[in-house]
Amino acid sequence: MVKRRDFIKSVIGLTVFGFTGCSHNRSRKVSAIVLQPTDCRFVNIHHSGWDLMWQLQLPETVSCREGSFMTWPKINQEWIKQSKQCWYYKWRPTKEYAAQQQSYPHRDSQGNLIKLKFLTGVLVQPLIETYDNEVALTLAIGNESNKTFVDVRSDGGCFQARSTAFQNDNEAGRCYVVKDGKVVNMKNLHRTKSIRCKYLVDVTEYEDKRFSQYEWFWGRSNDKIDYPVIVGAVSRDGSKAVVIGYEHSTSAMQNGDSHHCLHSMPTFGDIKPDTTVIRKGYILFGKNLTALANELRKRLT
Repeated sequence: MVKRRDFIKSVIGLTVFGFTGCSHNRSRKVSAIVLQPTDCRFVNIHHSGWDLMWQLQLPETVSCREGSFMTWPKINQEWIKQSKQCWYYKWRPTKEYAAQQQSYPHRDSQGNLIKLKFLTGVLVQPLIETYDNEVALTLAIGNESNKTFVDVRSDGGCFQARSTAFQNDNEAGRCYVVKDGKVVNMKNLHRTKSIRCKYLVDVTEYEDKRFSQYEWFWGRSNDKIDYPVIVGAVSRDGSKAVVIGYEHSTSAMQNGDSHHCLHSMPTFGDIKPDTTVIRKGYILFGKNLTALANELRKRLT
């Protein structure tokens, strides 16, 4: 088992965050949020004050321009408990994992095979912790190879509502992104799929193969959203709200099928050998979505 001290020194570094505990270095109150990692990447997030449940797959994917390191099928990793409110794991794609995923039949809606190239050479280290009425996320990606990985990106988590308070009943009409400095309801934005959509800061990126090969599922929008991306939802009765976002995020996704999920996709740029790039993210809970989005924007910028 990896010691927390070694994790901090090798991944984040005391000189970066200036801490001796978990990564966001914020004063803790008794949190209403309880974390329970599962035997895969999913973490159950229980808001005890609301008695509502979410799940977060942390992260869902990691890729670069040349290929993928991690995709959505289950991986073998061990969550390590730093404290009641802080968990992390370390994971590397092995040659066996790459070969297994290479043979996995990723297909589009017509049954056509989607060809993915899987790579090794990175160390993925997510950390999740709770503070008062929020979840703080840290995602570190290190290059352990001898070549530069270009345009590294991650789907920072499939954030799924597991309670009916945030499910169904005009789900897209209760979800929001920030556009032109304002919180905008998704029902007022263009989308090619009624049940789900991927929104981008730069709409020309829909032509990037990493996005275009999944357009059959996620669709697209003509509306450009603000950077860094903030995406959120309100409950069916309008009394509760949640937002999620990462630093350097350029894409948001919303899906109203059985996943009932929101996504924020941070970018990591080009990662040179022996270099680790870190992105922070947050999930904020409250009563007013606009206030939460404004608070999140301050933290991310």
